[in-house]
Amino acid sequence: MRTQWKRIGAVAWLLSALACLAEFPGAVEKVFDNREYSLRGKYTVRLYDKQRSRFVNITVDDFFPCDEQSGAPLFTQPNGEELWVMILEKAFAKLCGSYAALEGGHTLFALEALTGEKVYKFHRSSGETTWKKFGMEHKPTKDNKRAVEFRGSGEALDSDAMFKLIKKLDQQD
Repeated sequence: MRTQWKRIGAVAWLLSALACLAEFPGAVEKVFDNREYSLRGKYTVRLYDKQRSRFVNITVDDFFPCDEQSGAPLFTQPNGEELWVMILEKAFAKLCGSYAALEGGHTLFALEALTGEKVYKFHRSSGETTWKKFGMEHKPTKDNKRAVEFRGSGEALDSDAMFKLIKKLDQQD
């Protein structure tokens, strides 16, 4: 994935999720309803909307916000003539309410939207010997449809169990 991101801090969470998905052949392609260049300039992306508890089809066009001076896209930058990253970013902007709503975010939000899978994270503080599990809860507000919080589940794994879990999940793709 060689796409350049002009404002990487703003959408690093989305880039991280795409990089994770790109590890699995065909995973990114599954998000797109149409995988070929559209003469009509319309593309449909399938994202999971947790607020509706279902996948939604989001149709976007291939008109992107551009700099008035240079004509270059304002946000993601294509690698050559690639459109897919800009289309995905626009679909996420539509899901979240605007391009401005993409400012900052959490990688797990994007992974959930891209796959529909339940997501969670593990954390181990310095000096601790166990990994604590945290589930992601959606807490959308009027200004931030992507707001999430992480709540401890009480589950904890030692390092050996954590390694076995990672290995098992990797084998399951």
